[in-house]
Amino acid sequence: MSARTARLRYYLSDAWEEVRHSPGVNILALTTLSAALFVAGLVLLVLANVEGWIGDRRDAVHVDVYLLEPGDAGERASLERTLAQLPGVREVRLVTREQALERYQASFGELAGVPGELESNPFPASFEVALEPGPGAAERAREVVESASGRAGVDEAVFDQGWLDQLEVWLGLARLGGLALALPIFGALVFVMASVLRLAVYARRDEIEIMLLVGATPAFVRGPFLVAGLCQGLLGAVIAVILTEVGRRLLLAYVDPSSLLAQMVAGRPLPWHFAGLLIGVSLAISLTAAFFAVRRDRDGDALLGA
Repeated sequence: MSARTARLRYYLSDAWEEVRHSPGVNILALTTLSAALFVAGLVLLVLANVEGWIGDRRDAVHVDVYLLEPGDAGERASLERTLAQLPGVREVRLVTREQALERYQASFGELAGVPGELESNPFPASFEVALEPGPGAAERAREVVESASGRAGVDEAVFDQGWLDQLEVWLGLARLGGLALALPIFGALVFVMASVLRLAVYARRDEIEIMLLVGATPAFVRGPFLVAGLCQGLLGAVIAVILTEVGRRLLLAYVDPSSLLAQMVAGRPLPWHFAGLLIGVSLAISLTAAFFAVRRDRDGDALLGA
């Protein structure tokens, strides 16, 4: 067995012994880390779903051409042919008044009975003009609006993605704000975890001093604590990711999964790159906390050197 393998086995076995002898301290540190990462995971889940929802809407670029009632079948057929021949148009679909009412009732269940209180169906017929996604789709959509506006039988042509642009601006500000808030919070978390883990170090202070006296290097003595911190960080991140997914599924169980709220908050699971980010942050926090926990004693003097 090589010296490196033997050292690694010692680190792992000693880290396990440290956890066994100080279970309360380690459980407290793990719970603190998992709770903070769980909150971070929920924030990342919402950001990921909002980004995905915006991306879906941007890919599904379309123009609504609302028709006057009563409509002339010949005018509508001519308009449909004209719209279908415009550059970038993928599909032109007629939405009747009845279909528009059904869509409203499916999307707004609590308010589905409101149109029934009116004497007639308030929704107009329309053409939904779907365009090919990609660069220039917004410009082509505006060309469709210009072509449809003012034609016989057309009430209004609408293409409004300005609110998506505004939502993306707010989303960017939320990312910056979240980052600015996360840095001091995670810094404080490192301090709290280091203070908690230092209790385990103090419990083995005499053992550490004897090891140093007989020639053990500070790095060798610090190794088991760093390995324990590494395992603790990995376990805390896994727990946080699992709790995030459990929370997402619980939300979908209590709300309509097809509702706008559900789609924008929990329609998709946490992406792998965000889960990886949580794991990386967790490892950085736990390793940093473990390093400082074994570096200083209660009087501020160096315990294991720099």
